[in-house]
Amino acid sequence: MKIIITGCLGFIGSHFTRYCLEKGHEVLGIDCGTYAANFDLSSEFLDYKNFSFKGKDINDLTCDEIGGWNFLINFAAESHVDNSITNSTDFIESNISGVCNILDCLKLIPKDARPFFIQISTDEVYGDSYHKSTPGSTLHPSNPYAATKASADMLVKAWSRTYDIDYFIVRMTNNYGPGQHKEKLIPKTFHCFTRDLKLPLHNKGKPIRDWLHVLDTCDGIYKLLSVTEEYKNTIWHFAGGDERRNIDTVYIIMNAIFPGSCVSKKTLVESSFWLDFSYSRPGQDKRYRISDKKTRDALGWKPKRNFEEEIQKMAEEYKNG
Repeated sequence: MKIIITGCLGFIGSHFTRYCLEKGHEVLGIDCGTYAANFDLSSEFLDYKNFSFKGKDINDLTCDEIGGWNFLINFAAESHVDNSITNSTDFIESNISGVCNILDCLKLIPKDARPFFIQISTDEVYGDSYHKSTPGSTLHPSNPYAATKASADMLVKAWSRTYDIDYFIVRMTNNYGPGQHKEKLIPKTFHCFTRDLKLPLHNKGKPIRDWLHVLDTCDGIYKLLSVTEEYKNTIWHFAGGDERRNIDTVYIIMNAIFPGSCVSKKTLVESSFWLDFSYSRPGQDKRYRISDKKTRDALGWKPKRNFEEEIQKMAEEYKNG
């Protein structure tokens, strides 16, 4: 297969790029190189004869550059919620305008040369979800990041109906794993605790998140590539099925870094040495929950990685690095 992967130097996009290269597929990686891009990966990927690269913003892509490929998978996005609250301009430019440009290119490419489009979205488009959201649930984004991703999803559905563009939309729970930018909770916790820095933890660590390992995500998205004719123009959920409060996640990481420590969870919470609870995120969602029953039934997919085991592996990497 010939696969275009935008955001190929970002966290999930880079893992999926490597995944496809190792399976022998021809990959065109596209990345404009924001602060979250890992440029060290470019030399690794270029060692593969089946990889080529364009340093380009998705807003500047043209029909000629993407026509003739089998798939275009859009991982490119601004993704950090706190940054979107501070300034939403980059999020609107990348997550909405960039997706619109891709769709406008696709509509001009003849059907027989048009890549199948997969838009990578997020469970955050549903907002607070105490009951499991399904692919047909109403969207209630609570912050600028989630709103831009929901907007992009609506554009995909509208362009599909108007211009006959085939698509999948993928919504997943919080991803984690090696190589993630330290602005995210898990790598930030490792970064702070291995450097004796105080960890800023908003809303007292009470929000609940469902964790999905990035390689389980890659497994799922790859399975989608083989069911495009049967299920085209549909939305897919990938959930880790591993929910916990953020403070509990932090405590698991602490025990992985400092095995056998005598610090109790109560001591961790009450201590001003480890945590900074002074920040509350505006528009905070207390919990995200999505149902991936359709995905499991149709694809035979389910997460394979154990959260605590993977955190232990990451702890060893941080301590050895």
